[in-house]
Amino acid sequence: MEEKDVIIRKILEKLYIEFNPENLYQLTLEQYGDFLISIFEYINLYKDKYHLNEKDFMEFNKVIHHK
Repeated sequence: MEEKDVIIRKILEKLYIEFNPENLYQLTLEQYGDFLISIFEYINLYKDKYHLNEKDFMEFNKVIHHK
């Protein structure tokens, strides 16, 4: 379980950095679409291996929407 917690923290840190408004406002619509896809791909790398669940994804959602 400790390893899962480390991965969740790692994902949350990445989301916090990546969803920085200073970085996002410079993106074109196409770049923003590619960015979102890359974030989902990043999370999916860990989803099955660490059995991430709905609660984990709610934490990710909070980071994205409460910046």
